[in-house]
Amino acid sequence: MEYRHKMMRTAVGMLIDKAIRDIQSDPKRSIRNLADMGDNFSKTSAQKQFFKTAQEVLKKPDNPYNKLVLNMIRNVCPDTVKTVSLNFGYTGLNYGAEILRGKEAAAGKNIPWLLRFDCSVDGENTLSFREMDKILADSVSLGIYTCIIQLGGCGEKMGQVLKLCKSHRECCFFVAVKPTAALSPFREQMIKTPNLI
Repeated sequence: MEYRHKMMRTAVGMLIDKAIRDIQSDPKRSIRNLADMGDNFSKTSAQKQFFKTAQEVLKKPDNPYNKLVLNMIRNVCPDTVKTVSLNFGYTGLNYGAEILRGKEAAAGKNIPWLLRFDCSVDGENTLSFREMDKILADSVSLGIYTCIIQLGGCGEKMGQVLKLCKSHRECCFFVAVKPTAALSPFREQMIKTPNLI
């Protein structure tokens, strides 16, 4: 991790820690402050638009997303809230996006800002988790820090996903599973993996 990025992650992490502490006393105001902080760190018009939309949503008490965000803050481990904020919010959408813009300009073509792996079926074209790990490592060098993994009903593959999460601690992993997927053997590990959603 480059020095400037490490220092910014530390500074942003301290701000997030304060916001998480403040959430206990005034959740709605603290969440709005987090959106304001994201806006302050935004560099592109797309980032600014995202946080402007978030701020508008948070101003409306009857908006269903307000309740969703409050429930998340109240029911999710603070370490997970902080890690996701850092990995997805700062590293993925800010730091990584800056790297991506430079790589896109040099290559003269668009580069996706996230990866999506479909592990819900097996077949001859299915990537192994070792191959996925290599692709993730290469992608980080391009500025891609966000990954969606589709497991469907294949809950038994969660062990491999958890290994990817541990190998790529600065990345944010969104995993889609069916409600019927057998995840109970991985419950404790999942709880201890703050970059997994």
